[in-house]
Amino acid sequence: MISKFSERLYLRGLIVISIVGILSCSFEPALETTLNDYRQRLQRVLDIPVITPVRNRGFAFPDIPDATREFEKNSINLLDLSRLSQCELSSLIAERNTTLGKVQPLSQRFVYEAKLLTLLERCELSIALTHTELSQRIGKIFKIKQSQYTALWGTLIQKSEEIKTALSVSQGTLSNTSEHTDMNSVIALSYLNSLKNNPLAVVNHEVEASLATLQLSRLPAKLWRTQSVLASQLASITEVTAFELKKLDCTKTTDFNKAEILRNIFQLFFVQKIQPIGSKLNHYHYQLQPVWDSWINDDSLSEPFKQYVHHHTVEGFAEYQTQMQNHVVMWQNFFKQCGIEVSATSTR
Repeated sequence: MISKFSERLYLRGLIVISIVGILSCSFEPALETTLNDYRQRLQRVLDIPVITPVRNRGFAFPDIPDATREFEKNSINLLDLSRLSQCELSSLIAERNTTLGKVQPLSQRFVYEAKLLTLLERCELSIALTHTELSQRIGKIFKIKQSQYTALWGTLIQKSEEIKTALSVSQGTLSNTSEHTDMNSVIALSYLNSLKNNPLAVVNHEVEASLATLQLSRLPAKLWRTQSVLASQLASITEVTAFELKKLDCTKTTDFNKAEILRNIFQLFFVQKIQPIGSKLNHYHYQLQPVWDSWINDDSLSEPFKQYVHHHTVEGFAEYQTQMQNHVVMWQNFFKQCGIEVSATSTR
């Protein structure tokens, strides 16, 4: 048991080191800074009132009911325990009954239950001839544990602090620079999702490493904050800018010159800086969509949790796509009207 806690502490140490490394390299301007610069340039050229940026609210992670509270408790007496030494169950059960075992973090409880489920099935078969009655008891416990396993997986997904943090806490947004922790988070989420019906795939260090990666990267919350910032800020810019663009008459030299300046602003800020972040957001969204879809339709997850995921991955993403497309179409129509060519205006 001590070794498992030591492994967990070691992983937490790696998180601190990784955070320091990332912070030391993070000098790229935030998405909000780029949008502010973009907005201000448009305001100066078009001589329009200040466009007040919309303040983005934080995420409110829902309260999740404990689906494991009413689980039937099964016990094996000491005499039976001594008989189980031949099939590895005794040491595992003894480990769970220590002081440290009784205060296991959620991830370790899940790992324990997955291992217990595997050993119960193995032990039931190995002692079937020598301890028939005990084998039958173990078989009954195995069936109970098997029926509870998906609920335990659901509890890990919904209530572990690492995943809750990854789904709800992020002050930052995506940047144009690539971060290896982002792709690692896709792998981590996919792995944890795959454990629902596969206790044999539950490996202690892989579960802990996946949770540590998610806590460090917080990729889902970062994606959702990015799409929220883009949707709200571009909506406010499009609303005011579209009205002013309609006033310009490109048959007039002064307005045509202004249109060319606007093209440069559009290319410098939107095409070169904002659009690549949108493409990166799309990439990670579609990488994670199988996970989101499975969670939204999973009966072992609670309705508040599924609604929370649906709100961000379906409704929030759709709103971001709509506002991004509206902004592009506004510029496409304006430049076409003025006979000005602009490349790379697609966000898809």
